[in-house]
Amino acid sequence: NKFADQMTDEIRKSFTLYAMDLTAKEITRAALKQNGLEIVLSQNEEEEDFWGDVDSVQLLEEYTNRPIGKPYESMEAALDEWTPGQPFNFVVRQVPAKIRQLSLDELMDSMDPDGKLREQAKEKNIALPTEEIVTLKQLAADCSRRAESTPKE
Repeated sequence: NKFADQMTDEIRKSFTLYAMDLTAKEITRAALKQNGLEIVLSQNEEEEDFWGDVDSVQLLEEYTNRPIGKPYESMEAALDEWTPGQPFNFVVRQVPAKIRQLSLDELMDSMDPDGKLREQAKEKNIALPTEEIVTLKQLAADCSRRAESTPKE
């Protein structure tokens, strides 16, 4: 590639650092999502990449995922030894995060992970909230409506 051949070391390092930083940020997003959290960044923080303090970067062998050498103090320190696509472990601190709001589908999936309850409801022609109601706000309004319209004895 002509462009890659003409890049200075400084530009190549910038692209490589960007790739490593983006990889770490996306891995952090996935880990937070698994734990019911999400990154909360202002527009300026997103643009400036102030998403967390990364340290203890450990490069790994590509196919075995065995550690290579000692951990680096930062991504910048590991940059000369890392190639895009190579796995690495890292520690990130000070990530601005909040509890993630679940969608109605995610809530239903967490309450019925194997789908058995949904199958039973369909067999009995019972409408599920995800079929008629799209948001949790609509679900709350529907629950209130049902509670108020139920005959009281």
